[in-house]
Amino acid sequence: MSDVFANVEDSPYHDQSSMSAQQPMVDTKMTQKQSNIRLIVILALVGLILLTVGILIGYFSAPSNSKTQPPPNGAYLPGVSQQITQDGDITIRQKLHDEIKAENIEKYHKNLTKHPHLAGTAADLGQAQMIAKHWTDLGFDEVKIVPYDVLLSYPNESQPNQITLFDGNTVVYQSQLIEKIVRPDQNQSDVVPPFNAYSKNGEPEGDLIYVNYGRIEDFTWLKENKSINFTDKIVIARYGRIFRGDKVTFAQRFGAKGVILYSDPADYAIDSANSVYPNSWWLPGTGVQRGTTMLEDGDPLTPGYPAINSSFRLSEEETELPKIPVHPIGYTDAESFLKHMKGEDAPAAWQGKLNISYKIGPGFEKDTMKIKMKISTRNQMRTTYNVIGFIKGQLEPDRYVLLGNHRDAWVFGAVDPSSGTASLMEITRAFGQMTSAGWRPRRTLVFCSWGAEEFGLLGSTEWVENYVKNLGNRVIAYLNIDISVQGNYSLRGRSTPLLYKTLYSAAKQVTYSILVKDSVACLTYWSVHVHTQ
Repeated sequence: MSDVFANVEDSPYHDQSSMSAQQPMVDTKMTQKQSNIRLIVILALVGLILLTVGILIGYFSAPSNSKTQPPPNGAYLPGVSQQITQDGDITIRQKLHDEIKAENIEKYHKNLTKHPHLAGTAADLGQAQMIAKHWTDLGFDEVKIVPYDVLLSYPNESQPNQITLFDGNTVVYQSQLIEKIVRPDQNQSDVVPPFNAYSKNGEPEGDLIYVNYGRIEDFTWLKENKSINFTDKIVIARYGRIFRGDKVTFAQRFGAKGVILYSDPADYAIDSANSVYPNSWWLPGTGVQRGTTMLEDGDPLTPGYPAINSSFRLSEEETELPKIPVHPIGYTDAESFLKHMKGEDAPAAWQGKLNISYKIGPGFEKDTMKIKMKISTRNQMRTTYNVIGFIKGQLEPDRYVLLGNHRDAWVFGAVDPSSGTASLMEITRAFGQMTSAGWRPRRTLVFCSWGAEEFGLLGSTEWVENYVKNLGNRVIAYLNIDISVQGNYSLRGRSTPLLYKTLYSAAKQVTYSILVKDSVACLTYWSVHVHTQ
């Protein structure tokens, strides 16, 4: 998942050292009141997750009385425990809810976001080991770090990616190599420069065409209504509406030889270009959204099979990875390129919020002007790590309820995924405390911390491919929590239809403290955010 705020031998992030824009750590520049409200929201969301898991594992527990009951009038089979058919102890629900501590989530979150933790780096492994130790110390029945050797992608620090506008041999403007530091704690050497993962390397040069959001209908409209020929042109598209990898695919299909992506303030600084981070949560003009361009999920070299040593691997030429260079820039850089374009005005719906008149192109106001991309991004084999923890069920140990989130981030990952990781760590602490006191779930709980999700769900996909037969037969449900809090304070949950009633049931039971006319009212998520909508 790319962050909205954002997300080589001697490189500090080469070969196991520690990706969205330099995403801010959200705990500063906030009033204490805002911080308290956010912690309340996270606590309520964690409570909702706990209740949902509880329903799925069989009302949280197996009662302590395990004596086999005699068959009354043949209603039960001899030798079958009454536990199989009766509900668990409903008081466990409240005990788990009460065990969750806001201060623990805050502590975990601060620790997780101190440094970048890009997949395939030493920081990635370090966080995997930290979570494995956390679960081991909690007394989990089994904890495993599961590595996979996958194809990842990184820029070459010694040859930085850059886009240059030339007028003949004169440089008119060059894009920034790194993002502007807006807070001192962001100034770290292992912050990866802006890039799009799996971009083809190369140095295409030519005229520029503005293609709006880069959707198929945008390309088609330009070709059919404006007779635009994309062959050997470079296109510039704003982020949004569709996945960035599809923008690149459509550009390739129409004959373009390069793609520039940028975040327009119409989509990423909606209040005002002057109301941006660190004064608000909107993206500043120098912020760049990193992200993958791969269309498929999992390791691109081992489709359908786990990326283990014995697997057959495709060559990169046999994959569906991009065949043209692509690079992201901030909207400050984008404006400096777009303002020099010629051609008809773009349609009103295509006009963003930059202080320019958006032109379609192709080309620039002077025929001697050309744009050149210099992209040195390279694909590399790296190891990424999943952490899997087990609390074995008492009655149905071969039935699994999975709860997980990914761990890697393009840079600091304050929202995605570390807000989710911090919540997961506190949820597992609560379950660990309960099991230490003698409680057992009815079904086995499997906790998952995935690696290399940002590149294209690599860690989770490889693990499922590795154990697909067992998982297909045994998994009851999977719950995912990449993002605990973002934006406003309403609840957003998505699921397959089979889990709708479970989510509604949990929302009705999670207490939620909310300010009502300057006083705190203790309601439920259902009454505040679901039932009223």
